[in-house]
Amino acid sequence: MSRIKVVVTGPELMIHGTRGFETLLEEIISSAQEEIILVAYLITDAALHMIEILKRAIERGVKTSVIVNSVENVDKSVRRCFSEIQRKHPDCFRMIYCKEKTGANLHAKMVIVDRKKVLIGSANLSWGGMVGNYELGVLIEDGETAWLMARIADRIFQM
Repeated sequence: MSRIKVVVTGPELMIHGTRGFETLLEEIISSAQEEIILVAYLITDAALHMIEILKRAIERGVKTSVIVNSVENVDKSVRRCFSEIQRKHPDCFRMIYCKEKTGANLHAKMVIVDRKKVLIGSANLSWGGMVGNYELGVLIEDGETAWLMARIADRIFQM
């Protein structure tokens, strides 16, 4: 049975039944046991604390894949963190830049955890996406949907 939670950014949108994007993202990344797939258009240094949570999951042995639109869409400080993670944990971490690999822009934003949960929304991993903008999303706790979304991400890696 699917469970769906509405996720928002912006205090004015926090009403009964919604969850904050940043808090929920931290929770699902921290709960990962086997795999995390992170798909993002933009990752700025405002997300460094989220990268640290991701790093802790990788240090626990959680296999992590990151797909970002383009190298220009990732702040240098974040690229350095990802490079360090790749160097220390090559068996648990892989990353690609979609535009450089496929020639197409990737505007999607989602996080898949253990192929059981998928968070899909409009928020980038940036100050605006996590704090400043009005962003909307859904957390779908349904293995079939999460598997399908993971297969789509896998296909991008295979291109």
